[in-house]
Amino acid sequence: MDAFGCQVKAAVYNRAQGQRAIRLRWIVRELAAKRRESLKTFTILIISENEFMRPIHNRMPVILEPKDYERWLDAGDPARPPVDLLRPYPAERMVAWPVSDRVGNVRNNDPALLEPSA
Repeated sequence: MDAFGCQVKAAVYNRAQGQRAIRLRWIVRELAAKRRESLKTFTILIISENEFMRPIHNRMPVILEPKDYERWLDAGDPARPPVDLLRPYPAERMVAWPVSDRVGNVRNNDPALLEPSA
């Protein structure tokens, strides 16, 4: 378990089958700082894990289907937000493979991080 009570087994890259990357849902905010510069922040929306993620982690980010992008981005009726889109992605549509432990260091940022580890 890590400091947040999550199981930590190994570094794993996962994505939706047939997609180059997972499109995560997030909330972006710009906070006024005490200085004149503003602070841009974001929050990744997290939900309970699906069957695929359960052996890897006890929660997962919200992943939207391409057909739902426009609905998520459209402000629509503020009294009826699209909360039904906050659900686990279908487990049968995900793939994963072990990757290097280098992913755990923020100084590492290169395409080799996504290659399967030996």
